[in-house]
Amino acid sequence: MSLSAQGIFNENTLSTAILLPEEDINTATYEFAPVFFGEYIAFVYDKGNSLYYDEVYNTPYFDMAFAAKNTLGNLARRASFVPNLSSEYQEGPFCFFNKEKSMLFTRTDPVTGQLSIYRSDLSDSGWSEGMLIELLGRDFHTCHPSVSESGDMLVFAGASIAEGSNMDLYIASREGQLWTDVQLLDEDVNSSENDWFPRFVGDSIIVYATMDEALDIYATKMIEGKWSVPERAPDPINSAGDDFGLILGDGIAYFSSNREGSKGNDDLYRIEFKGELFSSDLEKVKTTVIITLQDKLTLQPIEDAKILVTPTVNSLDDVDLSRYQIDLIPQQGGQGEIVLKLKPKDSGPSQAVVTDEQGNANILTNEVGSYLLEITHPEYNPYTTIIDYSTMGGNITLVMEPVATSEDQPEGILIPTTTGSVVVFENIYYDFNSHVILDGAATELDALVLTMKSNPRMMVELSAHTDSRGTRLYNQRLSEKRAASARDYLIRNGINPSRITTMGYGESSLRNDCSDGVTCTEEQHRFNRRTEVKILSN
Repeated sequence: MSLSAQGIFNENTLSTAILLPEEDINTATYEFAPVFFGEYIAFVYDKGNSLYYDEVYNTPYFDMAFAAKNTLGNLARRASFVPNLSSEYQEGPFCFFNKEKSMLFTRTDPVTGQLSIYRSDLSDSGWSEGMLIELLGRDFHTCHPSVSESGDMLVFAGASIAEGSNMDLYIASREGQLWTDVQLLDEDVNSSENDWFPRFVGDSIIVYATMDEALDIYATKMIEGKWSVPERAPDPINSAGDDFGLILGDGIAYFSSNREGSKGNDDLYRIEFKGELFSSDLEKVKTTVIITLQDKLTLQPIEDAKILVTPTVNSLDDVDLSRYQIDLIPQQGGQGEIVLKLKPKDSGPSQAVVTDEQGNANILTNEVGSYLLEITHPEYNPYTTIIDYSTMGGNITLVMEPVATSEDQPEGILIPTTTGSVVVFENIYYDFNSHVILDGAATELDALVLTMKSNPRMMVELSAHTDSRGTRLYNQRLSEKRAASARDYLIRNGINPSRITTMGYGESSLRNDCSDGVTCTEEQHRFNRRTEVKILSN
């Protein structure tokens, strides 16, 4: 039985959306297949000076470009993308992943006409030369790659090289640096016409184009392990012309079209809207998350730990309060922020699980939304944290601290007082993606308070560092918040604010090899989340 996908697009949102052509960069030739690249929009264009021509469209081969927004929000100042990836072959469409340090792009052989997907990676010396990615074999075209938000899935278009073959959509899974387990998407998705220009929205929606009377944009959603019957996008996304290559941002979407009013051939358009472009029932898509618990000191698995799982919300909108017991949990150092913890009155916590001998427990969560974990074990200090599948993925490792005995109590912490001295605080712990100092994890700050009170002229600089997960910009801001949290802790304990300065270094000074793309345990990532103290004067 087919799974209906009616309601993927939010028609109420689109009914008030504003459609705008990108007049400053559109030309009489081709601009199409946009993708986000940091603060820029990258896209495919007709570079006009190729030695080779597309025999079907009688145009020069395409290349990759990008444009920035001007003060009015319009795309402007178009520039070619990467010179060493710009060849006499046809390049594009393309996509970025691995925190925009890797890209996949389509390249067409000018002699055989075969389309293939290539990979390039960014290093200190720039983007690497394109490397062919084998997906369907040498008897197939492969093109139009798009990687899911988590980086775990790849969708692309492919077709037999045999004359008359149409493009279909395929999906693959990531295994290290390879894309494996390539499968044809469900027959409900692929039609008898060309299905191509796919784009992931998060991990559970694929937007793509297929031929009706013209090229139209459709979407399919993962429901209970299957891709649903596609839904055609309403106006103003689709028109009487060709529409394809939709990407979604915050309150804005971009796509390409040759609709009436375009400058000629394919142009770039943007849609500005309020609300959600896709319906909120996406939050109902369920997935399994594996929680692994380890001893903080030995990294050995923790068996028989109890985990209570309850949903959290940031707003009471659309929540039937009569069904829940509501606890308001203040966030330390969060300028009055709270988390709303909901417990169903009729059934207690949403889930209660126990870890097995490998320290693992499976919990069921929505793909969108956060959950509060309350973890207890008689031999370990209670541990509370918030997880979110959309940012942390489906495998989460947490470490617990053994209950201290008299033999375990640490000796006095010595804070240097000589100007220029630097001490690394190893035991101020932060949860992943948080600037909240955990309960009982500020012993060193307490020692610093005593030292500064004993040395009233001492001035210090607090610097915070994050692990590598998340974008560099996000981690930079997070480290600044963490340094500010440590500063607030000192102020609350009687230290004059004028004696404290703060710095955030983000992920720029990792203490191990856990950089982007490297698989590490939670304990290894935690080693990079630290606060350092430099004595400025005394």
